[in-house]
Amino acid sequence: MQRFKFRLESVLRVREAVEQKLLGELADTRRILEIHKNRLVSLQTQSHDTLRTAADLRQKQPEPHREGSLQRYVLALDEDIANQHAVIHEAELVVESKLAEVIKAMQDRKSLENIKEKHQEAHRLLELKEETKSLDDFASIRKSRTTVS
Repeated sequence: MQRFKFRLESVLRVREAVEQKLLGELADTRRILEIHKNRLVSLQTQSHDTLRTAADLRQKQPEPHREGSLQRYVLALDEDIANQHAVIHEAELVVESKLAEVIKAMQDRKSLENIKEKHQEAHRLLELKEETKSLDDFASIRKSRTTVS
């Protein structure tokens, strides 16, 4: 009997390649999300440090001009922080979308693998059936030879 050959093997390989490509893209989007989160932490740290510096200046020697520029800088940082939150939200949506694509690709691949396994099992059972038939025929021929002799 011929060895097992899955007719949809090329489709399975394509689905595996698509899945790997999407996994790479998912990793890239997660890295981008982490970069955005790190930038947010940096902006929050800058804002906190600037507020602490402004408080220290007020205690030591009040300088209205410098204090005003620090307040404007903190306001700009707060605006950047708000913008960064929006960027992070968008990046999280992209990650979720990409994750859904990966899950769909995995399901598609797995369904084909299940079909392949079923076909392999059917092929194996057919081989066993043919082997059993051959052995039975061989035993039958042998028995007929011994009874004729």
